[in-house]
Amino acid sequence: MTDLPGIVLLAMRIGLVICLYSFLTWAFVSLWRDLQHGSNFATQAFIPEIKLISKTPAAFEQSFAVSHIYLGRDPVCECFLENDTVSQRHALIAFHHNQWWLEDLNSRNGTFLNDKPLETPAVLTSNDLIRCGNVVVSVVLDP
Repeated sequence: MTDLPGIVLLAMRIGLVICLYSFLTWAFVSLWRDLQHGSNFATQAFIPEIKLISKTPAAFEQSFAVSHIYLGRDPVCECFLENDTVSQRHALIAFHHNQWWLEDLNSRNGTFLNDKPLETPAVLTSNDLIRCGNVVVSVVLDP
């Protein structure tokens, strides 16, 4: 009978250690998930709205709140420009470094920003004019 309290005490100690390690594991997993969720939330940058307006040859007005906008004659482009002077994928408007950028995608007739040929990617500002072939698009940025 004298060994029974020692065995019970050992079993209680083992049960306490199991409970302690279970609690610590649960706490670390919860903290890890919370940190992962916080870092994912912090990396999702706010993308401001950009509006593209064209008056000729086919009038349109489109607003976007995505990070990449392809301009071109290809129907899968976000900004579809139905004109024979526009390449399939003519230009790219992308949001990075907290600014909207315009880039020519080696188009046949070139991309022009405010009547100047676009040689390298350039930062867009509100009321800029983008010309892809014969299509002129005005840019309106959300303040």
